[in-house]
Amino acid sequence: MTFGGAWGGISLSSSFSKKKEAIIMNTIEPFTNKINLIVGTITALLSYLLGEHWILFVFFLALNIGDFLTRWIAARITGTENSRAGWIGILKKIGYWIMIAL
Repeated sequence: MTFGGAWGGISLSSSFSKKKEAIIMNTIEPFTNKINLIVGTITALLSYLLGEHWILFVFFLALNIGDFLTRWIAARITGTENSRAGWIGILKKIGYWIMIAL
């Protein structure tokens, strides 16, 4: 197995024997299979539940989570944490999701 381009590369065959390379691949393969299974299942479920534009909903959710975390960190740094303000922010975000659902 060679990594690199037309100008040469690094050959794994010179530093690893074929047997060691096979052992490494057999060790890694079950983990990559599990990761592929999990990611595929989540993608299929989201696609089924949210329709063909599911990636937009996931992106919006990620933005909501990022906004919540940055506001929480800012409040923590300035010492102005307030549970009431936090709940108001969460309710606003729920309101955004309700408006999108309608």
